[in-house]
Order: sequence, then C-alpha cells, then structure tokens
Amino acid sequence: MITLTHNNLNRLTRNLHTNCIALNKKQLKLLAIDWPPMHGWTKELINREISSNLYDELLELRGKGVTQDTFMTKKKMALIREVEKLGGKITWSE
Repeated sequence: MITLTHNNLNRLTRNLHTNCIALNKKQLKLLAIDWPPMHGWTKELINREISSNLYDELLELRGKGVTQDTFMTKKKMALIREVEKLGGKITWSE
C-alpha cells in the first residue's frame, strides 16, 4: 500500500518540473475523482492509501490520453467556480 502525498501525486503528472498536481482524466477516474475536478480535489487524495499496482498504473498513464479537449478553458473554470460559490455543482459530460 502507498499513502498518497503531495510529492508522489506530483510524480504522476506530465510535467515533472512543476509544483502543480495536474492529473489527466484517466488518472482521476482511477482515483474516483469526478470530472471536471472541483476545487479541493487534491485534499481529498492526500493521505489516501492505494495499492502499489494502482500507483504503477497511474504512472503508466502519466502524459497519455491528454488532448486539447481534456483541458478546461478559463471560461469554463470560471463558470464552475461561480456555481460552486452559490452552492451548486456542475457535472460535465463529453
């Protein structure tokens, strides 16, 4: 078992030179995080225990399956934040 920390979550990202955690949609799905991830999703993962096999699978997916459509536009993210402030939730489907 592996306990997720900021450091080992950061290793799962496409760009290892950033301090941001930026997992792709496939990785988030394996971690049971809804798409698009809402504010605070990383806090939900910190200290979660996962199997070594799952962590290896997440590493294999690093940087794979990422397309331009995967990234949220600034306008979409601003809309999501506004809805969250009002106490609502947006679910995205593709």
